[in-house]
Amino acid sequence: MYSFTCLIKLDRNTIQSCMPNPFDEDKFIDNILDLMPTDDDSYDDFILVKEVPQPVGEVFIGLKDPANVISFAVGMKARMMQSALTLASTALKHTDLTIANSLAQCFTAIPTDSTDSYMLRCAVEILDNHLNSECCELYYNGSTWKCFPYQNDIDDVIAHPENYIVLPLMFADK
Repeated sequence: MYSFTCLIKLDRNTIQSCMPNPFDEDKFIDNILDLMPTDDDSYDDFILVKEVPQPVGEVFIGLKDPANVISFAVGMKARMMQSALTLASTALKHTDLTIANSLAQCFTAIPTDSTDSYMLRCAVEILDNHLNSECCELYYNGSTWKCFPYQNDIDDVIAHPENYIVLPLMFADK
């Protein structure tokens, strides 16, 4: 199972309808989970598990806390690129190469079908905005999952933070 902190786009009315009165974070998350598709093509290699990781972690609701939702969204790509660099560097630690070496050198130095080749593959997938188990954060635009939002998505988060939430979700392999 994998735990990801997710930026999720929904409409304001849907988010409001999921907010119990008085507010209860666990109930809110359960209500959101009930709305999320579980096993469709948008998940690629994963399926959403309808349980919340413990401890819960960060939960930001744009209606209540727009600054934290915006801050999270704006920083996602930078965090994912740093994660990709870390993965690539870790994949090369068993060689005398660094990420400054050419890709051709990396491909010939890393054994195929190894943990290191897996980490390098994950790094490249993150660069391509393709989710994998190493992402740690995900973005759901209402129809597909990505590692991070594109600039037009970030612009929308800044303009309409009330349509976004940040919460931890659990996924499993398909």
